[in-house]
Amino acid sequence: MPSSRIPVFDDPDAYQAAVRAARDVRVMPRTKSRFNAELIQIDLHLLWMQHFRESLPRIAKALGDVDWVGIVFPFEGSGFRHRGIDSSGGEIVVEDLDAAHFLSLAPGHMGAMSLTPKDLAATSRALGGRELVPPRLAYIVRPTPEHMTRLLNLHRQAAQLAKSAPTVLARSQVARRWRTG
Repeated sequence: MPSSRIPVFDDPDAYQAAVRAARDVRVMPRTKSRFNAELIQIDLHLLWMQHFRESLPRIAKALGDVDWVGIVFPFEGSGFRHRGIDSSGGEIVVEDLDAAHFLSLAPGHMGAMSLTPKDLAATSRALGGRELVPPRLAYIVRPTPEHMTRLLNLHRQAAQLAKSAPTVLARSQVARRWRTG
């Protein structure tokens, strides 16, 4: 059954343990200030969505999951560095299975979606205008502004629905609609 949850964290260790579709996640804040994070997780069976909001700049490391392909994207004004390459609004990082290293220079706000390789191809065609395949090496995609806006809006709407009406999101017909965009 589709579901959602919205844990809030003040401990980076508990936060890193909650991240899905990745192995060996490590989150290390870059300052000694108080850490706070909200992690909205939405499970639509064939599509996992995560919406991250973090109070501090941080370094994160994770290994990919062999059954899922992850894509990560910053929300407005919240870029990050992925394996030494800057990624900003309007870009999507398509993950591989090697260790991913993320560095944020400010408090962060980003989204992630994980799909099976087959579902990634179909969904990316609908949302991004081109088919994405599981990569041997991670890469950055720059969709058209219209496609990126659509992805960000759908992600925001799903997160808002998880917060305001989680029982609606849990309905199978609603979950099917979100998966098909």
